[in-house]
Amino acid sequence: MQPRRVLVIDDDPLVCDLLVQFLSLRGYRALGITDGQDALRMAEDMSPDAILLDLVMPGISGVDVLRALREKEFSGGIIIMTGSHNEELLEEAWALGPQEVMVKPIDLERLLTAIQLVLVCREC
Repeated sequence: MQPRRVLVIDDDPLVCDLLVQFLSLRGYRALGITDGQDALRMAEDMSPDAILLDLVMPGISGVDVLRALREKEFSGGIIIMTGSHNEELLEEAWALGPQEVMVKPIDLERLLTAIQLVLVCREC
């Protein structure tokens, strides 16, 4: 079986690299992108099984990326990561249907469980 593909989108290169390394060591084919526009192109080219998406990014925001993915009928799972406590922003994100919203700093084991659940539920 092919390794599951996970696209990590976070404007902080350190966070992006950490998550890519963490997932790669656990058997996922992970790729990190630090820009929302590039992430949309990569999501189309790569067809990831799951996306980890930072909510607050410069330029095109995580909400805008999520909205664009929904418009393109992206079928993979989406997990939002955020350090924001802006209720309006979180409500807007939830309305676009991510499978999970996780608050930074990310608990890596909880993230791994969330990814596994997203991937299993995708097959149901």
